[in-house]
Amino acid sequence: MVVLPAAWLYAPTVLQMIRQWGEDENYSHGYLVPVLSAFLVWQRRASLKALPVRPVAGGLVVLVAGVGLALLGHLGAELFVTRMSLLVTIAGLVLYLLGWEHLRLLAFPIAYLVFMIPVPAIVFNAITFPLQSVATSVATWMLQGVGVPVLREGNVISLPHATLEVAEACSGIRSLVTLLALGAAYGYFTQRTAWRRVVLFVSAVPIAIVANAVRIAGTGLLAQWFGAQAAEGFFHTFSGWLVFAAAFVLMLAMAAVLGRIPARSKTEAAPAAGTETGRAWAGPGWRGVAVASGILVAGVVALGPLSRGEAVPLRGSLDEFPLQMGELRGVDEGLEPAIIGKLGVTEFLMRKYTARGRAPLWLYVGFYESQRTGALIHSPKNCLPGNGWSIVRTEEIAFDPGGPSGGPVRVNRVIVAKGESRQIVLYWYQERGRVIASEYRGRFYMVWDSITRNRTDGALVRISAPVVGSEQETQREIVGFASETLPRLARLLPQ
Repeated sequence: MVVLPAAWLYAPTVLQMIRQWGEDENYSHGYLVPVLSAFLVWQRRASLKALPVRPVAGGLVVLVAGVGLALLGHLGAELFVTRMSLLVTIAGLVLYLLGWEHLRLLAFPIAYLVFMIPVPAIVFNAITFPLQSVATSVATWMLQGVGVPVLREGNVISLPHATLEVAEACSGIRSLVTLLALGAAYGYFTQRTAWRRVVLFVSAVPIAIVANAVRIAGTGLLAQWFGAQAAEGFFHTFSGWLVFAAAFVLMLAMAAVLGRIPARSKTEAAPAAGTETGRAWAGPGWRGVAVASGILVAGVVALGPLSRGEAVPLRGSLDEFPLQMGELRGVDEGLEPAIIGKLGVTEFLMRKYTARGRAPLWLYVGFYESQRTGALIHSPKNCLPGNGWSIVRTEEIAFDPGGPSGGPVRVNRVIVAKGESRQIVLYWYQERGRVIASEYRGRFYMVWDSITRNRTDGALVRISAPVVGSEQETQREIVGFASETLPRLARLLPQ
């Protein structure tokens, strides 16, 4: 009786997550996680049947919290919260209908499901870019160690006969996520104490980083000796599998070392097991099942109105943004299909403005008619380092663009450097009639507007210019351009 409303409530969330497993190679292991979790439950079937059923009324609070998180995640366009609510709901059902002893025995199978849930984009990017940097640094050190001259700029490795870009897919995040999932499961099966399991789990991080750096260095050696084509295609794919297999072998070796450490006590040496009471299993009471089912059905009913409408189109195409801005003349520049797919934008504008005797300016506008489906605005602070730029300084500045804006606005100013080159980057979020600098304030307003207006549309606006002369002169130039850009965009974006 409980299964049907629970499936009804979470079916769209789970199906969307399964689609992401198939589209995102970083989470292709997601298909195996629920299978392994189900196996762990099946393995404990005898112990579960032997436990007495002692429902805990407080489990109702956990269940309501799980359903509430599902609604909040949907309102706030936060897929991670919606997906994590599934685990909270399962735990609440077990505690409310069966009791603490059942929940304790099922704690690891339920918690293990977290590995099937993709992390939020803002967290994923915050992890990926440092991994790219570390992998690039270690690979550069390895290449220099074998006598290959290397020049590193950001995540780009320049060799005498080839250039390698350590892209997001080469950061090692895919191996790391999979190794963490395998390490948690393998540690649970093979290690008898919590500290050994934690050590094995944490060891996946350095193992994945070193293995990925070896792969990058090997690719660099092949490109140096046999040309760039030798490091592409089949070898690039095969080396990924080979290095992952080597990393897994290292994890097995770590497990073997931990297993040889003498146990400190008989308790530590004993395998984990469920409590055997010898009593006949009796299912939960019908009243508890009815109440739990009612809460799940209420969640389904509440979710219905939130699933309608919401996508808000532009008032005018971004192509209508003026090509002529004073003396500056714009030329459209495209983006690679892979980058467009990664950004998930509904519509974008990438344009270079130039004028005789003046430094060029680049304008990027990425518009999202809805951020509720997981396509979220990417922060430039994550993207810029991936293109080889190092962030020198970040701050918020205010200026008054005039017009209908109603006073000064605050935007982000970032100074970036690559070698001897420096750029000033201004960016802000222009969403539902607001100009917002802070990403976190933007997220708050998105949740608020999702609840009150059923809208999560928005745009990222980024203007960049090379520093020519002094930073003050370049800033005056770029702020003046931003002052003209802001009100013109306001006429195209939904208010």
